[in-house]
Amino acid sequence: MILFLDVISSIPEFSIIEDNKIIFKCKIIDSLDDKLSDNIIPKYIEINKLFKIHHKLSGLIITTGPGSYTSLRVGAAFIAGLRYSKDIKIASVSSETILNLLISESNKQKEGVYISSANSQNFISFKDENNIYMHYKIINENFEIPKGLKKIYFNQKPLKNQLNNITYKKFELSDLIKNNLNKIKFSSKDLIKPIYVSENKILN
Repeated sequence: MILFLDVISSIPEFSIIEDNKIIFKCKIIDSLDDKLSDNIIPKYIEINKLFKIHHKLSGLIITTGPGSYTSLRVGAAFIAGLRYSKDIKIASVSSETILNLLISESNKQKEGVYISSANSQNFISFKDENNIYMHYKIINENFEIPKGLKKIYFNQKPLKNQLNNITYKKFELSDLIKNNLNKIKFSSKDLIKPIYVSENKILN
């Protein structure tokens, strides 16, 4: 069994993957007003009562951003604790991973990923002309999308922008992970390194 924790979406979610199938999925909080830190452990305990996963886990997957600073911090702390208590391999999935799974090599500089995260925070990731991954927090609708982008994948809602020549396509994160498990790299040594994008330079 693999436990997948998505903390970059607006409502954090647990998914259980077994035999390349999602056998269970649940929201960790009921509304945007709930706190992830108050609910993540009780929700895991509920899941464990249903599936006895604590003794069946073979891997952990966590999204690492960009996303809400609070959600990333809480999620990383939870997965790190679970990992060390069980000595389980983990895999980190960032927007760079998502781009690599969604986009062919020939389109890397023409397509991007738009993430709607918690606390009404929104982020866009893409490769620039120098083949470097770029991550931006979108503060308002005046954000200028790079002219080279022709297609943007989004997790919940498309980005409002002033360009009409961009194609939008929605993706389901848990399905993307489930369908590409053979491409997800697990490790027993790597640290969880969230991608923080903030106006506060100390956090970046």
